[in-house]
Amino acid sequence: MERYTYPSLPSLTSIRVLYLESGGGDKLYGSLKIVSIEDNVPYEALSYVWGDPTRSHTIQIQPNYSLSITSNLYHALCNLRHTEAWKAPRLLWIDGVCINQEDLDERARQVRMMATIYAKAHRVITYVGEDTCNFNSALDLAEKLICCAKKVKSAGSTSSLSEFEPGRGFRTNGDGSWDSLSDFLSRTWYTRKWILQESVVNHNSVIMCGRQCTAWEFFVRLARALHRLGRCVADGQLLKSASMEAMLSMVFMRSNFLGKVGPEPVPFFIALNISRGFKATNPRHCVFAVASLVNDVEIDIDYTKSPQQVFIEATVKMLKGDSDSHLFVLSLVGLHRKLGELPSWVPDWSVSLGDCNPVVSAMKTESPFNCGGNAEARPEVSVQDGSLTVPGIRKGHIVNLTDPLRHNLMRNSWVRYRWAQEQFKRLSKLGVYATGISYMEAFWRTMISNLDVGNVKQSIAPNAYMHGFEAFIRPLAPNPCLVKSKEDLLAADYGDDHVYRSWGDNAYFYSGKSDYIPEDTFGELRGVSADQEAELGDKY
Repeated sequence: MERYTYPSLPSLTSIRVLYLESGGGDKLYGSLKIVSIEDNVPYEALSYVWGDPTRSHTIQIQPNYSLSITSNLYHALCNLRHTEAWKAPRLLWIDGVCINQEDLDERARQVRMMATIYAKAHRVITYVGEDTCNFNSALDLAEKLICCAKKVKSAGSTSSLSEFEPGRGFRTNGDGSWDSLSDFLSRTWYTRKWILQESVVNHNSVIMCGRQCTAWEFFVRLARALHRLGRCVADGQLLKSASMEAMLSMVFMRSNFLGKVGPEPVPFFIALNISRGFKATNPRHCVFAVASLVNDVEIDIDYTKSPQQVFIEATVKMLKGDSDSHLFVLSLVGLHRKLGELPSWVPDWSVSLGDCNPVVSAMKTESPFNCGGNAEARPEVSVQDGSLTVPGIRKGHIVNLTDPLRHNLMRNSWVRYRWAQEQFKRLSKLGVYATGISYMEAFWRTMISNLDVGNVKQSIAPNAYMHGFEAFIRPLAPNPCLVKSKEDLLAADYGDDHVYRSWGDNAYFYSGKSDYIPEDTFGELRGVSADQEAELGDKY
């Protein structure tokens, strides 16, 4: 049988649609038709895992041509086609069939349209693979978990499900449904980078396992339930963290992108951050896979460019663009790299968030506290011969450095107490802060981002928080209570819960190099509202 040859797409709005014929047996039949994305053809868009790239199976394209496809796609099509031969063909858009993958120009044009293709589809079908896990059993357990999560929300945080299902036969050990759910949530699909644009742009979406389907919104409710219950959902039953993080990322992107009225593109800086928790076989896809979801940066999708060139251009556009990120992008450079030959100021977007030190607070809502006041951040950036130049003014040098603020600062009250005590003792000797407030006030407002977390709108922290913070650093309070040991600290009553919540919600980070020392220079970069630290002569 002659190999199928793709005819050229006549316009920038053209796509191909697969008409998958109904029937049974091992052979697949269909036809490819060129349509305009503007014609509202009622096609369904498929989101799936390519898996082994070897094209070991075929589909016969009418009248008598053969098109090679991967094993994963073959099994997906077998499950998707109508089994009753009398039914009309199923109209599908599938990247592995509808895009000429050997034509790099066409491939680039179609990738730019991806978000539109999935958004305009009659329905998006997420195919996670064959039903090897008793999918219905997994769904039954998922429904129970969702119900339990509602009770947790009303009763308070806990990781034990047994408290909420006594006497109702809700077993947590020896129940195969846990294995079924774990298998379902551990599928490779959840960590694919392309799923971000495939799964967040269309309200009408379903998840398909084998021939069984469930609404995407059920999956969203399950993700939120698991987040509320904790990763250890019952008696040592652990859900894989990579899948868990991916689920939450998709829920975040879906709720933000779709919005209440219509699609609301996510800022490129945030989209790239989120995508770092997903995997891609081609490093270029780290940028290309989210390009059609954003509108603040225009990305040139060109497969002839090297991954290094793609990463450099994406970073430069963020530094020079209208995005709020600007030089925050430099804090994503991190300490670990997979891709060689990158300038030191360009993040390796193929490295996961766990291997770098990101500005995690950039994904939060805008804080009312800004050390630069209302000054607009508009850095002057120039790039030449791989070097990034930002003009600025040297303001002084570093006098003291604390230990890095690690995650255990929030989890361990003793570590937090000792660190805060050390900094406050040093700052309290300096008198009045530059703005006229005391160093103590500047310190505690900085540490909680000056947010009143007791207020739904997260307004500026009230002065009353000062007393809670003094109690937090009890030995230095007006009426000190001596704390001699970790046990004394944990047993003491430190009053204002708002302060704890503010500290607990705050996100800490350090950017760039981690080997600064006293006497290193710090200065103000032109157009940037916050001071920057750098070694004299530092070229990144």
